[in-house]
Amino acid sequence: MRTMSAFLVLSLYVSSAFGGETETISSESAYAHVGDYATVCGTVASAKYATASRGQPTFLDFGRPYPYENFVAVIWGTARPVFGEPEVTYLGRSVCVSGMITKYRGKPDMILSNPNQITAE
Repeated sequence: MRTMSAFLVLSLYVSSAFGGETETISSESAYAHVGDYATVCGTVASAKYATASRGQPTFLDFGRPYPYENFVAVIWGTARPVFGEPEVTYLGRSVCVSGMITKYRGKPDMILSNPNQITAE
């Protein structure tokens, strides 16, 4: 019974985070939604696969190119194989990403670990 309850809670969490009702916002307004689950939409202005950095992150910078971006989607190296080459695929495209908006060094960001979290328009 306890396992079933844990499963239901986890299912509701995943549903609300990745497929349930989330607010859709622009990348410019993401800062006002830090701590919320949301879908953030905008144009990927610059993108970089930082192979020499710890964790080998891929950065998708929304709105304006780095370092003036207004929102960043981050794909860690461990998750990268399921995304292909996101720095090529999404550069210059209008995309939406879904998940928890966090903040790093004063800028809103989102960690992407599942390709279902990102869609190109």
